Amino acid sequence: MASNILNIGKSALAAAQVGISTTGHNIANASTPGYSRQVVTQAAAQAQNFGYGYVGQGTEIASVTRVYSDLLARQAVSSQAASASSSTYSSELGTIDNMLSDASAGLNPAMSDFFASIQDLSANPSDLATRQTMLSNAQSLANRFQSTSDRLNEISDGVNTQLTSAVSLVNTYAKQISSLNDSIEKAVSADGHTPNDLMDQRDQLVLELSKQIKTTVIPQNGSYNIFVGNGLPLVIGTDTFSLTTAPSPTDATRLEVAYQTQAKTTILGSESLAGGAIGGLVQFRSGIAGHYKKSVGPDCRSACRNLQYAA
Repeated sequence: MASNILNIGKSALAAAQVGISTTGHNIANASTPGYSRQVVTQAAAQAQNFGYGYVGQGTEIASVTRVYSDLLARQAVSSQAASASSSTYSSELGTIDNMLSDASAGLNPAMSDFFASIQDLSANPSDLATRQTMLSNAQSLANRFQSTSDRLNEISDGVNTQLTSAVSLVNTYAKQISSLNDSIEKAVSADGHTPNDLMDQRDQLVLELSKQIKTTVIPQNGSYNIFVGNGLPLVIGTDTFSLTTAPSPTDATRLEVAYQTQAKTTILGSESLAGGAIGGLVQFRSGIAGHYKKSVGPDCRSACRNLQYAA
């Protein structure tokens, strides 16, 4: 019986040691991105039958689990995608807004000077100085339209670069999540216990992925099946699919996001690319950027030059 008491005490010390180790692990990773706090679950050790009844044998560690909520994780992924999309859209829109509203380099000062000179010329059409002022202002306005159009083209090229970078990140995250799926499956099948740190790493990658594109996670047998946009499979267990970029069939200067399989590459429409930085860039380019490029284009510059010729 004395031996049994010593064994019970030993089991309690062993359990306490695991608890201290887990607490230390939590403290050490307090600043680790994506880390979930871990807790130790104890259970009574299997009692032994001595004939007169079952005598307890102390305690044992049932599991070490992480403090984690699937619901909160899904909400975080969804919110991250929406936030990244809005932030990217706002940033790109701010670039155009700052360019057009600039008090010295924007279109408004040149347009104001041009129309003021038109009014002066209409009041005194025979005055050569007034006519020359109007011609000079017309040329300045045409030049301003040209520089604004060039800047809009630079912004469009920047969108191409950002899309290429975002697509590359999506594919990198997909491969890493697939690799972690494989490692987690092997660990669970080996002893039935979940590798908490690997699962945290995978969840953090999903969160990073959602910053690039809308992400949906479907757990299946310990693995994550990842769908992006409006339901495109990106990771299925240990298998991955890829996004890529391809020239637009209607505008060779513009890169489109495409879905790549072994059989073919399919260019995706904006409705398939909701959320994340990719969604924000596509929304910006198809809406605001396209509108301004049409508004500040060759037709405006030609109109200014025609006024010069007419004068």
